[in-house]
Amino acid sequence: MKVVLDTGFISSLFKINRLDLLKKFFDVKTVSIPNAVLVELSKARFFKDLLLKITPDQDSIDGERWITVEDSNALDGQDLGMGEREAIALALNTAAILLIDDQPAKERAVKIGIEAFDLTMFLHACKKKGLISQQEMKNIIRDLKEKDYYEFKNSIQNDLLNY
Repeated sequence: MKVVLDTGFISSLFKINRLDLLKKFFDVKTVSIPNAVLVELSKARFFKDLLLKITPDQDSIDGERWITVEDSNALDGQDLGMGEREAIALALNTAAILLIDDQPAKERAVKIGIEAFDLTMFLHACKKKGLISQQEMKNIIRDLKEKDYYEFKNSIQNDLLNY
């Protein structure tokens, strides 16, 4: 199984120190990002720390470096950013699962046959699989709000916390 991430998704999980959920949930040794996502991430304050998780090549994959960067053509259209367009194209071309939080981009991906998760769906799935306790979910919701300015609607937050 291959997993491709878009900028917002990887950024959110990295900021709250929960990238580990990706490997646990999907039972994978690596996840991939396209070059455009790497470029977008390079503008973030935390980029230097994230670089420690990015592997320069397949031979360097280990417990610390497990995010790969792949070349990808972008989908046509100016309605989405370059990161979203490359992430969708990479997922399509490699039959990967796409983790993307931009709703129009997610809808476009699903429309062309890509299995896609947004952050809410991913956290629900982790909860259902038993990877996140109720206390951990509270911490994740709090940390996303404090460190990423990411807030869930009350109904979604209540659903995430309902165990």
